[in-house]
Order: sequence, then C-alpha cells, then structure tokens
Amino acid sequence: MTTPKVMIRCLQPDEWRLLKTLRLRALACDPESYWETVDEASARDDLYWNTCASRVTTPQGSRMFIVEHAEIVAAFVFGVKKDHDEYSVGGLWVDPAHRRKGFGSLLAQQVVTWARADSPAAVIRLWCHTGSALAFYRRNGFQSLDRFRTHDLDGRRIVEMEWRGTRWPSGSNPPRKRADRAPKNPRDPAKSPD
Repeated sequence: MTTPKVMIRCLQPDEWRLLKTLRLRALACDPESYWETVDEASARDDLYWNTCASRVTTPQGSRMFIVEHAEIVAAFVFGVKKDHDEYSVGGLWVDPAHRRKGFGSLLAQQVVTWARADSPAAVIRLWCHTGSALAFYRRNGFQSLDRFRTHDLDGRRIVEMEWRGTRWPSGSNPPRKRADRAPKNPRDPAKSPD
C-alpha cells in the first residue's frame, strides 16, 4: 500500500475562489477559533477575496501555505509579512478529517522557515486562544508574551505569542520533513533551499 502524497504549496494568484472556500469552511467548522464570523465573511464580495489572494501571492509579500494530502486541501495557514522584520502566523486551520497527522505543526514550521529565510532577524508572532491552541503553539516554539485581548461579544481571551526558537537551535532550520510526508513543490516561491 502506498502512502498518499503530502505537499505544501502556496496559494496562486488566480486561486481567490479557493481562498474564499477554505476560509468559509474554517469559519463554519471552528467558529470559536476566529473572531470573524462565517456570516461576516460570506457577505464579502468577490473583489474582496480577489484582493486578499493578491496580498498573499505578491513576490515579496505575505503567503498562504496550503497542505494537500492525496490532492485534497487538508490544512492552510497565512504567513503575514508586516513591517521590516515583523511576521505573523494567522488563520491556521486543519480539516477535521486530517487532524492529528502533524499538518498544523508542519504549517507553523513552514511560516517560521519562510520568515527566517526572508529575514534572519525575523520576529514571528501570533494571537491564539488560551485553550488547546496555546499548548499547540508552545510545542511549536512559541512563547506567551503575556499580552491578552478579550472578545467583546463572547468574552473569549486570546494571548499574543512569539516564536523564540526554542523548538530548533538558533540559526538552524526546522527538522527536515520526510520525503513521503512533505515533498518540496518546485512551484513554491516561498520555499528556501536547504
């Protein structure tokens, strides 16, 4: 029996419909993980989604990384390039059928690798809920900055975290992925050579 292929790739400029579909699926499936609601996102017009896709596909801009497993999108995350050496992880989502396979960690590591390849002095931050997501990001090298926000409507709390390189030694890359789990995609401009 052969193992289905796993591939990480970037969203392409003409894939705004895929971006919209994935974001709406994530919001509908896990509404407690996001501040935006599926109703708010559904109300946005096609120009909004096309603009979002453009922002994450410009050569020197942000990225949307996608994990495909057996040619089906299993997970995605946004790597957001901010000012100077600032980057953030956002919107990480794994389809429930593909959870507990390491795809979330693979994507968090991908954003760190991409940001550090772009800027060795990269500061990589994120906001996450104080529940199970907090433990997930700690396992992936992020530490709490003890800065909190509370959602006005439902009281959920989020905390700001920063990648401190605790998972991988300073100056090194994350562990190499096994070829059968995450082959490199030659179309992926965000990949840095190892």
